[in-house]
Amino acid sequence: MLRFLLELSTRDSGQTPVMNPGLQSMCRLWRNEVSIDLFCDSGVDVHETPAVLSWAIGKRVPPSVHVDLTEWGKNAHNPTPLKHLLPGLFLFGAIYKDTGRIIVITDRVNLNRAYVCTSPEATIITSHPTNLDLSVLNLSQAAIASYLANGSMIGDLSLFDELRLLEPARIYTFARGKPESSSSYWNQTFGCSQKFNRTKAKQDLKEAIAQSLRRCLDSERIVLSLSGGYDSSAILGFLKEVLHVRDVLCVSYVNGTPKAHSDAAVAAQQAEVCGYRHWIRQSYNGSAFQTIQRNALLGEGVAYFCEEVDAWCRLFNELEEPASHILLAGEQCFGQTSRSLGSPEEALRSRGVFGLDAIEPLKPYISSDLYIHWRELLAREIRRLLPENAEKCDPYDLRDNVSLRHKIPHVLLPWRRYVIGSSMPVRTPLLDGEVLEVATRLPVEERNGKRFFKELASETFPKIFSIPRAYYGQGFVPDWTSEIGKEISIFQDWINTTPSLLDMVISPQQQLAILHGALERPSAGSSRWTVPRAKERIRSTLFNIGLRTPWEHLRGLTRRRISAARVPLIQLAVRLLTMRAFLSEPVLKRCGQNHANAAACGTGADASHRER
Repeated sequence: MLRFLLELSTRDSGQTPVMNPGLQSMCRLWRNEVSIDLFCDSGVDVHETPAVLSWAIGKRVPPSVHVDLTEWGKNAHNPTPLKHLLPGLFLFGAIYKDTGRIIVITDRVNLNRAYVCTSPEATIITSHPTNLDLSVLNLSQAAIASYLANGSMIGDLSLFDELRLLEPARIYTFARGKPESSSSYWNQTFGCSQKFNRTKAKQDLKEAIAQSLRRCLDSERIVLSLSGGYDSSAILGFLKEVLHVRDVLCVSYVNGTPKAHSDAAVAAQQAEVCGYRHWIRQSYNGSAFQTIQRNALLGEGVAYFCEEVDAWCRLFNELEEPASHILLAGEQCFGQTSRSLGSPEEALRSRGVFGLDAIEPLKPYISSDLYIHWRELLAREIRRLLPENAEKCDPYDLRDNVSLRHKIPHVLLPWRRYVIGSSMPVRTPLLDGEVLEVATRLPVEERNGKRFFKELASETFPKIFSIPRAYYGQGFVPDWTSEIGKEISIFQDWINTTPSLLDMVISPQQQLAILHGALERPSAGSSRWTVPRAKERIRSTLFNIGLRTPWEHLRGLTRRRISAARVPLIQLAVRLLTMRAFLSEPVLKRCGQNHANAAACGTGADASHRER
């Protein structure tokens, strides 16, 4: 995984950008005949990429085929669309050494992300927030509110006001040490009115996924995160039956003893049918304190809490040279299985975007002024996710657009990028640019319940999908109320003795009160079936397969809307503790000093954390 930091001084317009010397050894940096330094983080096919990307992955090309990146920076409507020149998932940059200008191009879903930190003296572009000395930056109240309410950032937020995420599918130009311009090269959204040809769409999607996987397979050591669901199972089928890959390690995780007919059991059967190895690993090692610390060390302060981080850390220790492997993950954008929707707010909540009402359980523990301030900041950030005519948009198109703009880049991918990517490159072939082009053309009825994709996968790989779906959803999330309660004295001592920047916003006494309040409440999220829940599941299933009940059309009478769900206090406590750990003095001392976060998993130089 590319790790870089570029510093652009504002004092000398002709000064060459400085690559942090301590990170130089971690960067893949090449020079060519036109005096441009290029850096790229990508899994691309060398033989099918244009000259500009061939430079970035180390292939020298004649100067005659030079592509002027500065024109892309000035004009998004270049005669050769950038979306065709740069397929796949990537982070691409070019440094013009004669002028000091930098061009940075982000992919469509921000798997390989970059941040920019601005000050009067310099602009810094970095792949990892922890490359910087974060202790000198100012905490972002909007980001704290977003992380508590949603478990993730919204938009370009980070935990610090001065540090902002470069948004996906954009071309950024930096000159004279400052941001100069930015433009979008891909504005595709769900809800296209084009005529839909089902047969052609299936063929286009199969070809796009196969081509995406070819770009991803830049190593013979392949690891597939196999859940037994349609997404990862489809990748399994393409690897075996289309690309004819001989050896794949399939990995599933559970909490407790694997049970028959569970997701992991189905995954094991699928791997066996394909002749691939299959490992099952425990998602939790028994220490809530260690799990939270690992999330803080690896998550860069922006990743959604990874419940199964212990399973990945164990895997990294077991693999020989994990950095030489690649992990394939099944994140996708072919639609969602969700309840019926009737408003933009319901579309947002269906994709995990909640307002401050979600953290109302914290209200008794913090000041009313802080609560109101957070509400205003969070409302402003949420409004930016919605188009101006949101009330007139189809709520299901809106749901999938929010998924593309928020859930995929801010909830699903950051922990893949940072938690897993700290030790092993991650590829998400179902989010490739060419795949997205096909997916965004699907009509809403083909996306509800992922109907089109499921049908395609089942028809293409009948041997894999003839295995019955799991009917026992064995979870991998521990009971955090019980687990934190077992180590409450450790958490108390840590809060009382370890300073954190979060203490300036929520005092240690308030944090302890929240923690004790969470432990006194019963665990939320019971999986018991109730009559209302069973009715809703039946109605949702009928809706997702296109069989709307007669009363479904009476929107205002019988539709059960998605409520403004409150986050359980124990979940808020886990998020609070993770934030506190990231902002604690020991972690911040590591920042800006080029420490590899892989040590948190026991795969770095610090062997004291290695699992035995």
